[in-house]
Amino acid sequence: MSFGKFIVIPILLGVQAAIMMLIAKFIPGSTPEVGGPGLLIFVAFQAWAVYFAAGCTPKNGVKVFLAYAAGIAASIAIMLLGDKLGATSLGYYYGYAIAVFIVVIPAISLERVPMMDFIPGLFIGSGMFFAIMTLGGGVGLNEAGEAVKIGIPHNMAGFKSVLVPELIGCAVGQVFGFITVAWRGAYEAKVGGGKAA
Repeated sequence: MSFGKFIVIPILLGVQAAIMMLIAKFIPGSTPEVGGPGLLIFVAFQAWAVYFAAGCTPKNGVKVFLAYAAGIAASIAIMLLGDKLGATSLGYYYGYAIAVFIVVIPAISLERVPMMDFIPGLFIGSGMFFAIMTLGGGVGLNEAGEAVKIGIPHNMAGFKSVLVPELIGCAVGQVFGFITVAWRGAYEAKVGGGKAA
């Protein structure tokens, strides 16, 4: 494919990305407590990329969404258990380390479950959940390196205020990934795909 034909692909991706930016404030679920409206942009953009990492198919897009949900569930379990253990003589630093150890074992075991076996998506969904919880609060480290509770409460209302916008952002990213594959495939079939010389 010549560069003249190829350049249409980055241009159309730029248009698609601009559309995502324009619609972000209209997507429900992102509250001011977690940086919204507009928070969904960074979730949706990275979920869009994860669609490609998962193999660019609608079935794998569903796997990504399920992996994000599993990662969120694992994060919630870590926070609840970490808070419980942290309130003991262990303290939050060791309490959270033990909670992570306990929860990671069944989470990684999902690798053996069809449709739940996209473990990179689980890690990204979990990491994104922890990041959003920290944007508005969560667990942080003080100057002494000790874990301390901050911000968004670790209860179902606090978790819901993060999991809803994250899952909506993930779904938006999967839809944008699907659209990208569809139009790019159609375009390359029309002009003749292949690598530039």
